[in-house]
Amino acid sequence: MTEPSTSETAYSDTQYDDNYPPGMEHHWWSRARAEIIQSALGRLESTRILDVGCGRGLTVAFLRQRGFECYGCELGRPSVDDAVVPYVSTGTAATDLDQGFRDRIDTLLLLDVIEHIADPQAFLDDLLRAFPHAAHVVLTVPARQELWTSWDEHYGHFLRYDRSTLMALLSRTGLKVLSARHIFLSLYPILLLAARIGSRSKRATSPRRLWAHRIVASWFVAEAKVFAASPLWGTSLLAICKR
Repeated sequence: MTEPSTSETAYSDTQYDDNYPPGMEHHWWSRARAEIIQSALGRLESTRILDVGCGRGLTVAFLRQRGFECYGCELGRPSVDDAVVPYVSTGTAATDLDQGFRDRIDTLLLLDVIEHIADPQAFLDDLLRAFPHAAHVVLTVPARQELWTSWDEHYGHFLRYDRSTLMALLSRTGLKVLSARHIFLSLYPILLLAARIGSRSKRATSPRRLWAHRIVASWFVAEAKVFAASPLWGTSLLAICKR
């Protein structure tokens, strides 16, 4: 989830535990985001992917199970699922990975990463220099500053992005933005209410009733497809960029 900023930010053990309880890969939010990312990557025909700031490697595992050659790196040192240990580097920045490996990456994932970075433009500039053959960048960020709560503070966010702010940042790096849109649209009013009353839990909970989580995840995946061109606001932004 986190990669280096000017202050070398990484999750603490408490933050990892709070955000990644057992079974989090089955949570509706994790599953919906992973399926939305899978769809985006399928359109790009990505062959070798690096998930920068991959946390415990949940998305790496999800994509590899579906035939993608996906790797991950994480600045902190979280426990990683045994199935993806060979494919995830912990305790290291993406820019410090082996040059030969970096030269083979054609797509970079930054899933809820840059909101943790004090100087995101410098971070992206360094990343693009380190991965000269990465033709595409796919990223998500938390959206809409009016949704800001103590949850954002707990996880070390600097801001929640709006579309124009994100577009401007990406354009300054020289990336061509193919699309930038909100996802998790119907979650917006719920989080807006939580922000207004100041009530949002800082800890994720282990999913129970997995069938219910699958249904909710399917809703948000369908919503992302049906309203792909919608101007409606959501709680996250998804951007797909080309070099």
